[in-house]
Amino acid sequence: MTLQQGMDMERRVDLARTLMSVLRNWGLTSEQQINLLGLPEETRFRMLNKFTSGAPYPDDYDSLMRANYLLSIQNAVDSLFPHNAAAANYWMTTPSHYFANHTPLEIMLNEGLEGMLRVLNYLNGVEDWG
Repeated sequence: MTLQQGMDMERRVDLARTLMSVLRNWGLTSEQQINLLGLPEETRFRMLNKFTSGAPYPDDYDSLMRANYLLSIQNAVDSLFPHNAAAANYWMTTPSHYFANHTPLEIMLNEGLEGMLRVLNYLNGVEDWG
């Protein structure tokens, strides 16, 4: 899915549902989902349910960058564990010495877009694996 501003409503609805599925599979709390999606702190948890139910994903640059990184990370993790979705999801919440014993999820939550890019670069072999 190519993500760019000006996507039609149907693609943004599909994007929102896909993202919510990914974040749910990672076992994230509502607060963590709001953080990773870059939604305002005052966002109510029911907005996340609206995304699952058919509300379109925001059509701004920051939101689409976050969506792109999150989906790219999910695709990369899936390629590491092609026959084991549970292992792929577990990877996100397992401390790694590559991240100074932090989890990839912690890196993304604490560092925002830069953390997402850092995790993605690691998965794509751009950063040193050890």
